[in-house]
Amino acid sequence: MNRELERKDIMNYVTDDYLGAQMIVRYATRMGHKSFGMIEGQLQFIITDDHIKQGNYLPESGYLKMKEMLTASKIPTCIFVANDDMAIGAIQACNDLGFRVPEDISILGFDDMGYTKYLVPKLTTVKKPTNELVEEGVTALTNLVTGVHVDTKKAVFPPYLVVRDSAKALRSETQA
Repeated sequence: MNRELERKDIMNYVTDDYLGAQMIVRYATRMGHKSFGMIEGQLQFIITDDHIKQGNYLPESGYLKMKEMLTASKIPTCIFVANDDMAIGAIQACNDLGFRVPEDISILGFDDMGYTKYLVPKLTTVKKPTNELVEEGVTALTNLVTGVHVDTKKAVFPPYLVVRDSAKALRSETQA
């Protein structure tokens, strides 16, 4: 559950993370952002672009990678962070270096963890339908264990955008 598998012989219940990333980037683009950065999770390959940093899904890596981005010669207006834990670290790095979120830089997260609505600013993020995913997965597993046939080998759950306060509109109302 919650990680897409290439194997087809194993049941797999996942969120459409690609759709979620599209949703958040489209939102930021509609808000007028043209310069983006990203703090992503662990990968199997190396990315060297100055505006793409690789973290490890923990707040400290978000903090350290955001500091790297904020000390670069050109700073993006919007940072998409691959999970909310790293977004917390990224926001703290902004605060420590004197950047205000969202006035100076917008931060966007992914997951919609329960605490994100209590952050300052409240985090704009993509909500993964974790409860539904887990419920379906556990039901399927229970059915398998008890001998009940399960038709679905893979179920993909759509995420949705949760707009809060961590992204600033850069375009004027006359451009809307």
